[in-house]
Parts: sequence; structure tokens; C-alpha cells
Amino acid sequence: MTIIETVPRSPAAHEQSPKVRTRIPVRHDEVGQRRDLRSVPLDDAFNVIGAVAAGIAVATLLFGWLTPMTGFIGWLIISFIAFLGIYAVLSSLRADRLTVSERIMTALFYSAGAILLGALVFVLGYTVVRGVPALTNPNFFVETMKLAGPLEPLSVGGIAHAIVGTLIQISIALVITIRSESRRRCSSTRSAVASPGSCGRSPTP
Repeated sequence: MTIIETVPRSPAAHEQSPKVRTRIPVRHDEVGQRRDLRSVPLDDAFNVIGAVAAGIAVATLLFGWLTPMTGFIGWLIISFIAFLGIYAVLSSLRADRLTVSERIMTALFYSAGAILLGALVFVLGYTVVRGVPALTNPNFFVETMKLAGPLEPLSVGGIAHAIVGTLIQISIALVITIRSESRRRCSSTRSAVASPGSCGRSPTP
């Protein structure tokens, strides 16, 4: 055990120490208009629509008339780049640099979300479309792929092993989650009541 001795300060030392005060700065300039972050301004909506139309037009001119470039993916990339550039120019006509940067980042985040959502919809739709013929066979849900080969018809084999494996993983996750949650509640209850015998445990003698 370490004992720290403190030397009492004299009243003169207390008087010499500067007093810390909190001061609110006086605002001399006028406060600007508060921005509404929930609604989209009408001019910003027109800027987005015009930038999208102009980006598509620029990409169509480059891929169909002015250059020998071809391909749908390249057309999409050029359209998006042209949209960002034109949208930045249109926004800079009525907004400052910070607002233009914010709108460009917002467009990038919305575009990334749309791409991820589109990829998810494509994967789910492709899986459902290709799996509809197998759903009409009863063996698809009760048999495994133990006796099925790569060239077997859909009437042989199924996903019973995958269903069982998924249920096992979900059960393990539920057991771990419920056990950790019960321990957390027990620890919080014991700290609040200050009794070692709570949560069904006998007190230690």
C-alpha cells in the first residue's frame, strides 16, 4: 500500500492561483439562415435531373457518334462521371464550395447504395428464377446430395443437408447470444443489489 502525503496549501497560494472562468464569445456578425437538412431544395432536384440527362447525352454522343468506344458498362461509367461533373458545375452556380462538396458526396453515397441494392436484387432474382424448376420436386427439401451427381436430373438430390446445417448454426448462435445476455443481466443485477447470491447462485461462505 502506497501512502501519498499532500502538503496543505496556504491561503495566500489560493489567492494567487488564477480563477478559471468560462466566457461566451460575443457574435458580432449576423447569423446565416439555418439550413433544412430533411427536405431537398427545388433547385437541387432540378440540378440532379438536368445533370442525369446531360450525363446520358454526353455518354451517348461519345459512344455512338464521336468516338469508337462501345460497351454498356463503359457507357454507364462515362455517364456517371459526366453526371458528377455537370452536377458540380450546376451546384456551384448558386452554392459555395462546402455545399458543392457535400452534394457531390451525397450523390456518391446514394449511387453506392443503389449499386449495392441492385446487386442484391440481381442475385436474389437470378437465384429464384434458376431455382423455380427445382421447387416443384418434393425431393428438393427432404433429400441430400449424397447420391446425386453433376449430371443427375432435378428429381435426384436436394438441400436437406443445407437446411440442417443452417439450423445448427442458428442454434449455436442463439445459445451463445442468450448465455452472454443472461450473464450480462446477472452482473448488472448483482452490481445494483450488491448481493452475491443473486441470479440463482448460492452465496459463497
